Amino acid sequence: MVGPLGRFFKMLGVAPRKKPSIFTREWRERRVEIQTLLQSYRKFREDLRRTSRNNSGSKLSRTHLHSKILNSISADPELKKLVKPVSVGLVLGVMLGDSFYWRGELIAAGLHNHLEKSISVRESSGKIYATTIVDSGRYEDNLDNILNSPSFVYTGERSKGINGALINNLIKEVPVKVIAKVKEVNPVNELGYKFCYQGLYKVARQWVESPEATRMVYKFQMVRMEDRDQYDPKWLN
Repeated sequence: MVGPLGRFFKMLGVAPRKKPSIFTREWRERRVEIQTLLQSYRKFREDLRRTSRNNSGSKLSRTHLHSKILNSISADPELKKLVKPVSVGLVLGVMLGDSFYWRGELIAAGLHNHLEKSISVRESSGKIYATTIVDSGRYEDNLDNILNSPSFVYTGERSKGINGALINNLIKEVPVKVIAKVKEVNPVNELGYKFCYQGLYKVARQWVESPEATRMVYKFQMVRMEDRDQYDPKWLN
């Protein structure tokens, strides 16, 4: 069925211009690469856990274990080629709702930079921007809002650089990827949680609170972008 706009273009003798789609062959190939990385990550994890138990009878610390997994991926020439640095905006091959079972998997997929910190930043066009916020449930009301509401308030870090990066996102209207840590009984992570990609959010506003005379706390209102804008190619960087 041809709508009014289609009839208008037909009358003019031209075809309506299609909006560019992010779901290209490159996107599909990247999704396969990410799946390959995640499968390898989980295999390395099982191998390292088994080896550490056999050799010493004690477990590696969680951070040490995941650092070794990432080192194993970097040491494999074929896997190393698949690892991409975290980018501002969209990540090719990642869809809303995609699940990851450890922070190290977020790093392998190009979604985050750190095994412990909650926010990643990157320079783009001479400015530092926040690329990703990982909410680990530090504030329960935040997690409820991320999962059930289009907005939430993010409490900034003590680092002026991090807060400054988020202010740059606000000024330049650069979106931030948001990932939530949610509880889930699953066969992959025996601790019963996963990290779920919630999508791109815009920094809507920023303010400062002073709970103590000597301390300022930066607050940022994060608003989830509409579904139709989540995969806009203009957010590729």
